[in-house]
Amino acid sequence: MNDSTIVLAGATGNLGGRIAGAQLARGATVRTLVRRSAGPEKLELLRKLGATVAVVNFSSVSELTAPFSGASCVGGVHPDAGH
Repeated sequence: MNDSTIVLAGATGNLGGRIAGAQLARGATVRTLVRRSAGPEKLELLRKLGATVAVVNFSSVSELTAPFSGASCVGGVHPDAGH
């Protein structure tokens, strides 16, 4: 793959986690956005897969600005996706 960065919201869930894992396996750089309430085991799993994890408040524009900086692709998975 190239040196572009994919930003993905929802990667702690089932579908989002599979998307993140597949992109990382293809060699993509993946930056995940996760809520503060996400379990530490989910954050650690994403890090072990090779993703960068940004813990953010999704209602705060100032907290979201930096993680989106330099992104070439942005994706999000709704909490009910995959059910």
